[in-house]
Amino acid sequence: MVKQNQSTMALLPLFLILSISAEMEGAKKSYGVNSSDNNSVKLFVFGDSYVDTGNFRNSGAYKPPSGMTFPGYPAGRFGNGLVLTDYLASYLKIETPTAYALKNSSNLQNGINFAYGGTGILKTLVDGPNLNVQIDSFEQLIKQNTYSKSDVQSSIVLVNAGANDYTKFVLKDRNLFEIVKFRKSLIDELKVNIRQNSALMNPLEPCCALESVGYDCGKVDEKGQKKYTLCEKPELSFFWDNAHPSQNGWNSVFKQLEPSLSQITGK
Repeated sequence: MVKQNQSTMALLPLFLILSISAEMEGAKKSYGVNSSDNNSVKLFVFGDSYVDTGNFRNSGAYKPPSGMTFPGYPAGRFGNGLVLTDYLASYLKIETPTAYALKNSSNLQNGINFAYGGTGILKTLVDGPNLNVQIDSFEQLIKQNTYSKSDVQSSIVLVNAGANDYTKFVLKDRNLFEIVKFRKSLIDELKVNIRQNSALMNPLEPCCALESVGYDCGKVDEKGQKKYTLCEKPELSFFWDNAHPSQNGWNSVFKQLEPSLSQITGK
């Protein structure tokens, strides 16, 4: 079961890339985003734990060993360091937009991140704001004049959703045979591409491995004993845990996405 889950999770970065590419292309056509807009570009982020940078306060993202590579302590990212949101913001030459949960104490000039780990398009296993609720929150900020029409018109939108809807189905169904069979060719291709990257060590093995079923990365038992083990070199891993890429993994994903971003933003 663990191996099946790992193979299935290996597909998720593909869904993310396609989702981003579609949204960015839409932003270009609708708002005319180009290199002359760099100084006013804002990044608005919607989705789940792949792009969340601090909204899910009561989660493993705020517990060790999360954040051990960046910023050096747990800070709300589901992984050991930077996630795709950070890489995209850096590409746009802006700071990572603040998490919506922290909006009262942070600068909003670079945009805002509504993404909430574990949520999806529909209701998922996590009781958090799904995509529709996140969009409603954004609309409310516009009504409150937190962001102007010109802010929106010069913005980039990053959307990642659907992975947790898929995971909910998997967990309820408990039978991955048809799913794995249907997507086998995509999984095999992704494995080949990852292994071709000589900078990665054991790329399909999660750096944060669970010792027992029912625990997540960062969890401890009633005696405070860790129920996970860490790889020696997180910087060489592709996956942080069974569900999330590591900082190195996200960097690899972004490098594949970057040529498309150049065409879309004109940079």
